[in-house]
Amino acid sequence: MKSQRARGYSHPAVKIMQYEGRPIEVECIQHYSPDTQAASLWLRNRQPAKWRDVQKGERDHTTAGTLSIEERDRIAKERMDKF
Repeated sequence: MKSQRARGYSHPAVKIMQYEGRPIEVECIQHYSPDTQAASLWLRNRQPAKWRDVQKGERDHTTAGTLSIEERDRIAKERMDKF
């Protein structure tokens, strides 16, 4: 399954250790934690409209040319007052 890294998984494994100078094989369960980067990629590939990468400050440039200088100054002042 391709989403294993995104969700985390476990599988049977064999570890080789040394006991009293001799190698022994020990059966165990190997656990892997979920990988956040893999989960992010998995979500963005399956639901791109909902999970797309949005850069902070991204905006719609279609109306930028239709605002007057006064309107742009007013909007900028409102945004600066929030800080």
